[in-house]
Amino acid sequence: MRRALDALYDGAAWLAGLALVGVLVMVLLSIVSRQLHFHVPGTDAYAGYLMAAAGFLALAHTFKRGEHIRVTLLLARLG
Repeated sequence: MRRALDALYDGAAWLAGLALVGVLVMVLLSIVSRQLHFHVPGTDAYAGYLMAAAGFLALAHTFKRGEHIRVTLLLARLG
């Protein structure tokens, strides 16, 4: 069971990384389209969805490794 959960967490972390790359693409597309005087509708909305996905998909992986900022602060105070 532990192996399956670790694989799921790692897969979610990879998807979070891909979502961050997607945010980069959407922002760059928005900038370039504005400079070239054409409009790609929905880039800001897609960037927002991808940002939310990246945040939520990365939560389990960071919590498992103890890298979440609040967990780190709490462990530093307790230890």
